[in-house]
Amino acid sequence: MVKETTSEIDSLADDMVKAVTEADDKKQGVAEAQKLLDAKKADLGAKMVEMGELRGFQVSEDVAADMTSSLAKSVIEVQGLQITLMSESIKDPELKTAVDQLTTDFNDMVTP
Repeated sequence: MVKETTSEIDSLADDMVKAVTEADDKKQGVAEAQKLLDAKKADLGAKMVEMGELRGFQVSEDVAADMTSSLAKSVIEVQGLQITLMSESIKDPELKTAVDQLTTDFNDMVTP
């Protein structure tokens, strides 16, 4: 369950970042990334809660370390959108709000 869930989160993070970075209209790209997140947020959020309830004897140290590393990578990847879009966000408060909401929603899902 742990590896499958972290793989799903990694894939979602990749898809979200790709939706934004490849979009000609960054505001539209952020909206698309938010749709991707919203479509999976409830399911993945529930899985994250379940993973958070696992105890040390239920997962090996290696699996726990891989999970932490994978989740950190995904959070950093999505948070990186704020830096990537910084110059555009300064000029467009709506874009900044949308990017902030996207990153907050992702973080909230990953760290319930």
